[in-house]
Order: sequence, then C-alpha cells, then structure tokens
Amino acid sequence: MSFKDIGVKYKLALIGALAFVATVFVGILGYVYLRSAQEDMEALYREHTMGIFYCARVRNDTRVMQVQASLMPFTLDPTRRQDRMTKYNSNIEESEQCMQEYERLNSNHPQRASMAAKVRSDYENFKARSSELMKMQVTDEASRRAVMDFYEKEVMPLAVNMSNDLGEVQKLNMEKAEEALVQGEEGVKAAIRNMIITCVVIIIILTVFIAFITSQITGPLNLVIRVCDKLSSGDFRNDGLIGEVERGDEFGHMEVAVRDMRNTVNNLIQKVIGSTEQLAASSQELTATAHQCALAPSRWLSVSAVRPVLLLSSRPMLKWPWNPLIIQCTPLIILTIRPVM
Repeated sequence: MSFKDIGVKYKLALIGALAFVATVFVGILGYVYLRSAQEDMEALYREHTMGIFYCARVRNDTRVMQVQASLMPFTLDPTRRQDRMTKYNSNIEESEQCMQEYERLNSNHPQRASMAAKVRSDYENFKARSSELMKMQVTDEASRRAVMDFYEKEVMPLAVNMSNDLGEVQKLNMEKAEEALVQGEEGVKAAIRNMIITCVVIIIILTVFIAFITSQITGPLNLVIRVCDKLSSGDFRNDGLIGEVERGDEFGHMEVAVRDMRNTVNNLIQKVIGSTEQLAASSQELTATAHQCALAPSRWLSVSAVRPVLLLSSRPMLKWPWNPLIIQCTPLIILTIRPVM
C-alpha cells in the first residue's frame, strides 16, 4: 500500500497529527530548557547567594560575640551580665547553624570546603577564648589589665583572622556567583537559540510535508479539471494521463470515472460518425441511380409507382438525440421502373 492509496481524510488527519506532534515536541523541548535554566538559578541561589548570606551572618554574629565578650568583664550588674550571656549564647547558636549550612552547601567544592574548614578552626578557637573572657570580671586595676591583655592577645587576633577568612570566603562566593550568573545568562541565550533553531527546522519539515500532501491532493484534482475543461469545449480525444496512475484514494476513483466517461462519449461519437458516413454514401448512390433513370428515353420508361421510404442503415439505430437527425437526412424516393410494351 503506497501513500497514493491513502484516503484524503486520512491525509488531512496526518497533517493535523504531525502538527500536534510538532507542537508537543516544541513544548517538551521548551520545558526541558526552562527546567535546566531553573535548576541553574536554583544552584546559583543555594550555593552562592546563600553562601554569601551565611558568611555575612557568621561575620555579624562573631562581631556581636566579640562585643559581648569584651564588655562582660566590666559589667557588674547581674541582670546585665545575664542579658549579655543570653545574647552571646544566641549568637553562638545562630553562627553555628550558619557554619553548618555553609559546610553542607560547599561539601562538593574542594576549594571552598578547605576555606570553610579553616574558618571553622578559627571559629572554634575564637569561641573557646571568648567563652573564657565571658567568665572574667574586673574588680580592680590589676584584673582590668589582665582582662585587656587577654582580649588583645587571645580574643581579638582570632576575631580578626576569622573575619578575614570569612571575607575571603565571601569574596570567592561572590566571584563564583558572578560566574554562575554569566553562565546562566549564556544558558538562557543558548536555550532561546536552540528553541528558535528547533522551531525553524520543525516549520521547514512541516512545510515540506504539507506541500507534499497538498500536491498529492491538488495534482490529480487539477488533472481532472483540465480534462473536464476539454470535455466542455467538445474535445473528447483519448489523450492525457488521467486514470493511468493507479491510486486508491478518492481522486483515483474520480480519475477513472472521468476517463471512462470520456471513452464512452468518444466511442459514441465514433459510432455516430460511422453511421452518418454510411448513410451519406448510400444517399449519393441512390441519387446517382435516380439521375440515370431520369435521363433514359421516355418510351422505354413509365412510372408505375412512387413510394417515399426511409433508408435505414443496417447498423443499430442510435438513441435520442441522434435518431431524428439521421431520419431527416435519409428520406429518398425509390422508383419502380418497367419497359413500355
């Protein structure tokens, strides 16, 4: 079974199905590209933007812890000391959570994981020294000097180192975030470009396929129209390729029907022409005979009877509308001739 044997309605349904499949394919492809871009943006948010946020929170919590630890020894009011201890512990918990989240996000990135480990080491040392400072209390000048020395030598250097390490980590995260943002923009542009290319390719394929199916429909239809135009102008010759190509669709049946109709009319016309020529020859022969009889001597001839008859062909008479034409063309007079005694 070839494509020409498929019915017209199935060809049109095939065009619709192909257009539907192409639309679904473009939709799925667009969804894949958008999903990929969304995943890149989510990765940018999780690994870089949130990493910057966690570093900033740890730096802020570290500064608050540093302030509370430096002021705690000089606070004598128990209520104020308790309030400072509460704020100090709250910032420790928050900074600990941020450190853990940052380590989890960067566990698959060796460079940032190494920097996070260094920050963790500085943080643990800073937390231990600041906790010792929180337990101190200034009662006299000697204790005040001891607290100041401990803060300047043990706590403040660790806080500065930790702040610097967090700054480096934050800077690295910002650089990675900018790179990811650029990659995301390039990915979006590539996705748009691929979508355009895919749409153009699909449109070209659809156009070619629709043109092919349309030619399978309009080709035989135009052929039948040309043959019908010839028939309407009185040209019944058996020329052209109508009905020569075997087709199983509706146009194939129509071509065969028009071809058979043309052949039938052509055969009928040939029969009419043959009958007319035969009748004309017979008429000429009888006219010649009558003329010869009219020229013969009158003593030898007498007219005994004159009978008008209709000369009919030995071939079968044609049906209406040809019979009256033939009958009108064939009245002849047959003379019965005898010699005079």
